[in-house]
Parts: sequence; structure tokens; C-alpha cells
Amino acid sequence: MARSGETLPGYSKNITQDTEYYGIMLEQINIFHMPPKQGVASDKTMTMEKAERIVDQMYSKDAFSQWLGIEVVAVAAGHCVLRMEVRETMLNGFGIAHGGISYSLADSALAFASNSQGRHALSIETSISHTAPLKAGDIITATATEEQCSRRIGLYRVEVRKADGQLAAIFKGTVYRKSQDWEV
Repeated sequence: MARSGETLPGYSKNITQDTEYYGIMLEQINIFHMPPKQGVASDKTMTMEKAERIVDQMYSKDAFSQWLGIEVVAVAAGHCVLRMEVRETMLNGFGIAHGGISYSLADSALAFASNSQGRHALSIETSISHTAPLKAGDIITATATEEQCSRRIGLYRVEVRKADGQLAAIFKGTVYRKSQDWEV
């Protein structure tokens, strides 16, 4: 289990620096040590290392997330924290970030969190509510949390926040869990 001040295996970021800078206390959401939820269909015991390997494999083939500049901050089975910087080229005619930017970040967090359980998962329904505008230079963080998971369906909530902790968007996603396991 990673603790504040330690570097995540496979990632170059320091947890203490990240939590202080982005106003996110990863320990508060227990992203590194999640007790089993009642009703969760656990196919195998998932380790943080396996969840990281799955996300690494997905990210290495995800040209869109790479183009957006998304960084993986933390991963655990059913959970994921990502961040990115809003660029000038991502702004709409009002001079604020296009809604698709926060949507794309949240969608990537959903994909990584739902697949980190060890089975291939595909989104079947998503929605987003934008609660604050984003501008060029904003660093935004998406935190995906599993709300419920069964053998075939998973429900996730993703919060997108600015560096100061202000909520910028709430994203909800439903995934279909295929029978195919990740080979990592």
C-alpha cells in the first residue's frame, strides 16, 4: 500500500506533492486500500500492482488520452485518479474549455477504473453535469470511484476538480463487464 511521501510504482509523481497541490486527500477516499464492498462480484483478488499493469497496458494504446496530456496519478481496483492541463487549443468560442475536455478526462478515468477490476469493461451509458467553467492553464483532476459492481454491470461516479478543489463536473457512468479477463 502506498502512503504519503512514497512514489507510486510505475509513476513518477510523489503522492504528497500531488495531494497537497491538487487538494485531494487520497487517504480520505481510501484509494490505496479498499475493503471489499458488499455485492461486488470479485473474480479474483485484485492487487494494486495488477490494477496498475492493466491501466499501463490500456494507456499505452490510448492515443487520445495521451494526446490530451492525461497523467495517471493513482490506480486501485475499481478506482482511478487522472489529471491534465487545459490547453489554449481546447477552448471554445466563449474562451472556456469545450465541455468535451472534462468529459474526455472523466471518461478515461471511468475506463481505467472499471477495467482495473481485472475484466474487460465497456461503457454503455454516461452523463456529465458541468458545474464550473475551465480555462487555459487550469489543472484538472478526475477521481473515479466504483459505486456498485456486479458480475456484468458496474456503476461509477467521477468528480472532476480544479487544482483548488473546486468541483468542475460530475460524471456518471455505467459499464458492461465482459467475461474476458485482462492478461497482464
